Amino acid sequence: MMSVWRRQGRDVAADRGIRSSAALVALCALCLSACAAGPPRSAQAPLVAPTVDVAGDIENCVAAFSEEPRESGSAIDPRAIELVNWNVRKGRHAGWAAEFDRYADAADIATLQEAPLHHPAWGAVGLMHGFAFAPGYVTRRSPTGVMTLSEAVPLRQCNLKSREPLLRSPKATLVTEYPLLGSAETLLVVNIHAVNFAPGLVAFRRQLAVAVRVIEQHDGPVIFAGDFNTWRPARRRHVDRQLIRLNLAPVGFTADRRKRFLGQALDHVYVRGLHVSAATSYSTQVSDHGPMRVRLTM
Repeated sequence: MMSVWRRQGRDVAADRGIRSSAALVALCALCLSACAAGPPRSAQAPLVAPTVDVAGDIENCVAAFSEEPRESGSAIDPRAIELVNWNVRKGRHAGWAAEFDRYADAADIATLQEAPLHHPAWGAVGLMHGFAFAPGYVTRRSPTGVMTLSEAVPLRQCNLKSREPLLRSPKATLVTEYPLLGSAETLLVVNIHAVNFAPGLVAFRRQLAVAVRVIEQHDGPVIFAGDFNTWRPARRRHVDRQLIRLNLAPVGFTADRRKRFLGQALDHVYVRGLHVSAATSYSTQVSDHGPMRVRLTM
Protein backbone atom coordinates (compact mmCIF):
# COMPACT_ATOMS: atom_id res chain seq x y z
CA MET A 1 0.00 0.00 0.00
CA MET A 2 1.34 3.42 -0.88
CA SER A 3 2.19 5.61 2.15
CA VAL A 4 0.37 8.89 2.80
CA TRP A 5 2.60 11.88 2.29
CA ARG A 6 2.19 14.67 4.82
CA ARG A 7 4.17 17.87 4.43
CA GLN A 8 3.61 21.27 6.00
CA GLY A 9 2.62 24.10 3.64
CA ARG A 10 0.91 21.80 1.10
CA ASP A 11 -2.84 21.62 0.85
CA VAL A 12 -4.74 18.38 0.43
CA ALA A 13 -5.57 18.88 -3.25
CA ALA A 14 -1.95 19.46 -4.21
CA ASP A 15 -0.88 16.50 -2.12
CA ARG A 16 -3.34 14.24 -3.93
CA GLY A 17 -2.24 15.56 -7.28
CA ILE A 18 1.40 14.77 -6.60
CA ARG A 19 0.53 11.30 -5.35
CA SER A 20 -1.55 10.61 -8.47
CA SER A 21 1.24 11.80 -10.73
CA ALA A 22 3.79 9.69 -8.88
CA ALA A 23 1.56 6.63 -9.12
CA LEU A 24 1.07 7.19 -12.84
CA VAL A 25 4.81 7.56 -13.42
CA ALA A 26 5.50 4.40 -11.40
CA LEU A 27 2.86 2.49 -13.32
CA CYS A 28 4.27 3.59 -16.69
CA ALA A 29 7.77 2.66 -15.59
CA LEU A 30 6.57 -0.76 -14.49
CA CYS A 31 4.84 -1.35 -17.84
CA LEU A 32 7.89 -0.24 -19.82
CA SER A 33 10.12 -2.46 -17.72
CA ALA A 34 7.86 -5.47 -18.19
CA CYS A 35 7.65 -4.92 -21.95
CA ALA A 36 11.41 -4.61 -22.26
CA ALA A 37 12.27 -7.59 -20.09
CA GLY A 38 9.43 -9.92 -21.12
CA PRO A 39 7.39 -11.99 -18.68
CA PRO A 40 9.22 -13.59 -15.76
CA ARG A 41 10.09 -17.26 -16.15
CA SER A 42 7.39 -18.40 -13.76
CA ALA A 43 4.80 -16.42 -15.74
CA GLN A 44 5.64 -18.53 -18.80
CA ALA A 45 4.37 -21.64 -17.03
CA PRO A 46 1.82 -23.54 -19.16
CA LEU A 47 -1.09 -23.00 -16.77
CA VAL A 48 -3.61 -22.35 -19.54
CA ALA A 49 -4.12 -25.10 -22.08
CA PRO A 50 -4.05 -24.31 -25.79
CA THR A 51 -7.43 -23.94 -27.46
CA VAL A 52 -8.82 -27.45 -27.55
CA ASP A 53 -12.25 -28.82 -26.72
CA VAL A 54 -12.23 -30.75 -23.45
CA ALA A 55 -14.77 -33.52 -23.00
CA GLY A 56 -15.70 -34.03 -19.36
CA ASP A 57 -17.64 -37.30 -19.44
CA ILE A 58 -17.23 -40.64 -21.14
CA GLU A 59 -20.06 -40.31 -23.66
CA ASN A 60 -18.84 -36.95 -24.97
CA CYS A 61 -15.28 -38.23 -24.89
CA VAL A 62 -16.07 -41.28 -27.02
CA ALA A 63 -18.03 -39.10 -29.43
CA ALA A 64 -15.19 -36.56 -29.68
CA PHE A 65 -12.57 -39.22 -30.39
CA SER A 66 -14.67 -40.75 -33.14
CA GLU A 67 -14.59 -37.48 -35.11
CA GLU A 68 -11.84 -36.20 -37.36
CA PRO A 69 -9.29 -34.29 -35.24
CA ARG A 70 -8.52 -30.65 -35.89
CA GLU A 71 -5.22 -29.54 -37.38
CA SER A 72 -2.23 -28.90 -35.12
CA GLY A 73 0.87 -26.84 -35.78
CA SER A 74 3.23 -29.21 -33.96
CA ALA A 75 3.88 -32.95 -33.91
CA ILE A 76 5.80 -35.61 -31.99
CA ASP A 77 8.63 -37.35 -33.80
CA PRO A 78 7.76 -41.09 -33.71
CA ARG A 79 11.37 -42.13 -34.37
CA ALA A 80 12.35 -41.21 -30.80
CA ILE A 81 9.83 -40.56 -28.02
CA GLU A 82 11.07 -40.09 -24.48
CA LEU A 83 8.40 -40.46 -21.81
CA VAL A 84 8.68 -39.42 -18.16
CA ASN A 85 6.05 -40.70 -15.73
CA TRP A 86 6.01 -39.55 -12.11
CA ASN A 87 3.71 -39.06 -9.14
CA VAL A 88 5.20 -35.86 -7.68
CA ARG A 89 3.25 -35.97 -4.39
CA LYS A 90 1.57 -32.58 -4.82
CA GLY A 91 4.96 -30.87 -5.09
CA ARG A 92 5.37 -30.91 -1.31
CA HIS A 93 9.14 -31.36 -1.25
CA ALA A 94 11.16 -28.28 -2.08
CA GLY A 95 13.58 -30.19 -4.30
CA TRP A 96 11.14 -31.93 -6.61
CA ALA A 97 11.04 -29.15 -9.21
CA ALA A 98 14.81 -29.16 -9.78
CA GLU A 99 14.79 -32.94 -10.11
CA PHE A 100 11.89 -32.89 -12.54
CA ASP A 101 13.64 -30.22 -14.61
CA ARG A 102 16.49 -32.66 -15.25
CA TYR A 103 14.13 -35.34 -16.55
CA ALA A 104 11.90 -32.94 -18.49
CA ASP A 105 14.82 -31.44 -20.37
CA ALA A 106 14.96 -34.41 -22.75
CA ALA A 107 11.32 -35.52 -22.48
CA ASP A 108 8.84 -35.42 -25.36
CA ILE A 109 5.94 -36.40 -23.09
CA ALA A 110 5.64 -36.13 -19.30
CA THR A 111 2.72 -37.79 -17.54
CA LEU A 112 2.46 -36.57 -13.95
CA GLN A 113 0.14 -37.46 -11.09
CA GLU A 114 -0.62 -35.30 -8.03
CA ALA A 115 0.82 -32.40 -10.00
CA PRO A 116 0.16 -28.89 -8.57
CA LEU A 117 -1.47 -26.67 -11.17
CA HIS A 118 0.04 -23.46 -9.81
CA HIS A 119 3.78 -23.79 -9.33
CA PRO A 120 6.81 -21.83 -10.61
CA ALA A 121 8.35 -25.13 -11.75
CA TRP A 122 6.30 -25.06 -14.93
CA GLY A 123 8.37 -22.12 -16.14
CA ALA A 124 11.28 -24.55 -16.48
CA VAL A 125 9.37 -26.58 -19.06
CA GLY A 126 8.05 -23.59 -20.96
CA LEU A 127 9.59 -24.88 -24.20
CA MET A 128 7.12 -27.75 -24.24
CA HIS A 129 4.22 -26.75 -26.47
CA GLY A 130 1.45 -28.90 -25.07
CA PHE A 131 -0.20 -28.74 -21.69
CA ALA A 132 -3.22 -30.68 -20.43
CA PHE A 133 -4.58 -30.94 -16.89
CA ALA A 134 -7.44 -32.86 -15.27
CA PRO A 135 -8.15 -31.65 -11.72
CA GLY A 136 -8.26 -34.00 -8.77
CA TYR A 137 -7.61 -33.08 -5.14
CA VAL A 138 -7.45 -29.41 -4.14
CA THR A 139 -4.92 -28.35 -1.52
CA ARG A 140 -4.74 -24.97 0.23
CA ARG A 141 -2.03 -23.93 -2.23
CA SER A 142 -3.27 -25.24 -5.54
CA PRO A 143 -5.50 -27.70 -7.35
CA THR A 144 -3.63 -30.91 -8.04
CA GLY A 145 -4.35 -33.62 -10.55
CA VAL A 146 -3.01 -35.49 -13.54
CA MET A 147 -0.98 -33.39 -15.96
CA THR A 148 0.46 -34.22 -19.36
CA LEU A 149 3.16 -32.01 -20.85
CA SER A 150 4.27 -32.62 -24.41
CA GLU A 151 6.29 -31.36 -27.36
CA ALA A 152 3.09 -31.13 -29.42
CA VAL A 153 -0.20 -29.40 -28.76
CA PRO A 154 -2.92 -32.02 -28.15
CA LEU A 155 -5.50 -32.53 -30.85
CA ARG A 156 -8.15 -33.58 -28.36
CA GLN A 157 -8.52 -33.92 -24.60
CA CYS A 158 -10.82 -35.75 -22.20
CA ASN A 159 -10.96 -35.25 -18.42
CA LEU A 160 -12.59 -38.28 -16.84
CA LYS A 161 -13.47 -38.00 -13.15
CA SER A 162 -13.72 -40.68 -10.47
CA ARG A 163 -14.05 -40.66 -6.68
CA GLU A 164 -12.63 -42.69 -3.86
CA PRO A 165 -15.54 -44.79 -2.52
CA LEU A 166 -14.64 -44.24 1.15
CA LEU A 167 -12.92 -40.84 1.29
CA ARG A 168 -14.91 -39.34 -1.61
CA SER A 169 -11.78 -37.53 -2.76
CA PRO A 170 -11.54 -37.07 -6.55
CA LYS A 171 -9.27 -39.03 -8.87
CA ALA A 172 -8.75 -38.22 -12.53
CA THR A 173 -7.92 -39.85 -15.83
CA LEU A 174 -6.58 -37.60 -18.59
CA VAL A 175 -6.75 -38.63 -22.25
CA THR A 176 -4.90 -36.68 -24.95
CA GLU A 177 -4.15 -37.28 -28.62
CA TYR A 178 -1.16 -35.99 -30.61
CA PRO A 179 -0.11 -35.79 -34.26
CA LEU A 180 2.95 -37.78 -35.31
CA LEU A 181 5.53 -36.30 -37.64
CA GLY A 182 5.36 -37.86 -41.10
CA SER A 183 2.54 -40.24 -40.19
CA ALA A 184 -1.20 -40.33 -40.79
CA GLU A 185 -1.61 -42.06 -37.43
CA THR A 186 -1.95 -40.24 -34.12
CA LEU A 187 -0.66 -41.07 -30.67
CA LEU A 188 -3.13 -41.59 -27.82
CA VAL A 189 -1.81 -40.92 -24.30
CA VAL A 190 -3.78 -41.96 -21.21
CA ASN A 191 -2.60 -40.62 -17.85
CA ILE A 192 -4.28 -42.13 -14.79
CA HIS A 193 -4.24 -41.72 -11.03
CA ALA A 194 -6.28 -44.72 -10.01
CA VAL A 195 -8.70 -45.13 -7.15
CA ASN A 196 -6.79 -46.29 -4.08
CA PHE A 197 -8.74 -46.58 -0.83
CA ALA A 198 -11.38 -49.13 -1.80
CA PRO A 199 -11.89 -52.53 -0.17
CA GLY A 200 -13.23 -54.08 -3.38
CA LEU A 201 -12.59 -53.63 -7.09
CA VAL A 202 -15.86 -52.04 -8.20
CA ALA A 203 -14.68 -48.41 -8.30
CA PHE A 204 -11.25 -49.41 -9.60
CA ARG A 205 -12.77 -51.40 -12.47
CA ARG A 206 -15.21 -48.60 -13.28
CA GLN A 207 -12.42 -46.04 -13.59
CA LEU A 208 -10.34 -48.29 -15.84
CA ALA A 209 -13.38 -49.17 -17.97
CA VAL A 210 -13.96 -45.60 -19.13
CA ALA A 211 -10.33 -45.29 -20.24
CA VAL A 212 -10.62 -48.60 -22.08
CA ARG A 213 -13.67 -47.32 -23.97
CA VAL A 214 -11.64 -44.44 -25.38
CA ILE A 215 -8.73 -46.70 -26.35
CA GLU A 216 -11.18 -48.93 -28.21
CA GLN A 217 -11.94 -45.97 -30.51
CA HIS A 218 -8.27 -45.50 -31.44
CA ASP A 219 -6.47 -47.43 -34.17
CA GLY A 220 -2.96 -46.04 -33.74
CA PRO A 221 -0.21 -46.26 -31.12
CA VAL A 222 -1.09 -45.85 -27.43
CA ILE A 223 0.77 -44.96 -24.23
CA PHE A 224 -1.10 -45.70 -20.99
CA ALA A 225 0.90 -44.50 -17.98
CA GLY A 226 0.36 -43.43 -14.42
CA ASP A 227 -0.08 -44.37 -10.79
CA PHE A 228 -2.39 -47.40 -11.06
CA ASN A 229 -2.36 -48.10 -7.31
CA THR A 230 -2.04 -51.81 -8.02
CA TRP A 231 -1.18 -52.73 -4.44
CA ARG A 232 -3.24 -55.92 -4.67
CA PRO A 233 -2.44 -58.69 -7.15
CA ALA A 234 -6.12 -58.72 -8.15
CA ARG A 235 -5.83 -55.09 -9.27
CA ARG A 236 -2.77 -55.78 -11.42
CA ARG A 237 -4.37 -58.87 -12.94
CA HIS A 238 -7.46 -56.86 -13.88
CA VAL A 239 -5.37 -54.11 -15.52
CA ASP A 240 -3.34 -56.67 -17.46
CA ARG A 241 -6.46 -58.50 -18.70
CA GLN A 242 -8.17 -55.31 -19.87
CA LEU A 243 -5.15 -53.78 -21.59
CA ILE A 244 -3.58 -56.90 -23.08
CA ARG A 245 -6.81 -57.67 -24.94
CA LEU A 246 -6.33 -54.24 -26.59
CA ASN A 247 -2.77 -55.25 -27.53
CA LEU A 248 -1.12 -53.03 -24.92
CA ALA A 249 1.98 -54.56 -23.36
CA PRO A 250 3.48 -53.64 -19.96
CA VAL A 251 6.91 -52.03 -20.02
CA GLY A 252 9.61 -53.84 -18.06
CA PHE A 253 12.31 -51.83 -16.31
CA THR A 254 15.99 -52.78 -16.30
CA ALA A 255 16.55 -50.81 -13.09
CA ASP A 256 13.25 -51.24 -11.29
CA ARG A 257 13.00 -48.86 -8.34
CA ARG A 258 9.29 -48.19 -8.64
CA LYS A 259 7.21 -47.52 -5.53
CA ARG A 260 5.90 -50.73 -4.01
CA PHE A 261 3.27 -51.51 -1.43
CA LEU A 262 2.79 -55.03 -0.08
CA GLY A 263 5.42 -56.04 -2.63
CA GLN A 264 3.40 -54.76 -5.60
CA ALA A 265 4.57 -52.01 -7.98
CA LEU A 266 2.10 -49.13 -8.16
CA ASP A 267 3.28 -47.23 -11.26
CA HIS A 268 3.16 -48.68 -14.76
CA VAL A 269 3.53 -47.88 -18.43
CA TYR A 270 1.71 -49.87 -21.12
CA VAL A 271 2.29 -49.32 -24.84
CA ARG A 272 0.85 -50.40 -28.16
CA GLY A 273 2.39 -49.94 -31.60
CA LEU A 274 5.66 -48.74 -30.07
CA HIS A 275 9.02 -50.40 -29.46
CA VAL A 276 10.68 -49.95 -26.06
CA SER A 277 14.38 -49.21 -26.50
CA ALA A 278 15.11 -48.37 -22.85
CA ALA A 279 13.20 -48.17 -19.56
CA THR A 280 14.53 -47.12 -16.17
CA SER A 281 13.01 -46.07 -12.88
CA TYR A 282 14.80 -44.09 -10.19
CA SER A 283 14.79 -43.82 -6.43
CA THR A 284 14.26 -40.33 -5.04
CA GLN A 285 14.01 -38.38 -1.81
CA VAL A 286 11.59 -35.74 -3.10
CA SER A 287 8.47 -37.87 -3.57
CA ASP A 288 7.07 -41.15 -2.29
CA HIS A 289 7.12 -42.40 -5.90
CA GLY A 290 10.20 -42.63 -8.10
CA PRO A 291 10.28 -41.12 -11.60
CA MET A 292 10.27 -43.42 -14.63
CA ARG A 293 11.86 -42.84 -18.04
CA VAL A 294 10.94 -44.85 -21.14
CA ARG A 295 12.42 -44.42 -24.63
CA LEU A 296 10.07 -45.46 -27.41
CA THR A 297 10.03 -45.59 -31.20
CA MET A 298 7.63 -46.59 -33.94
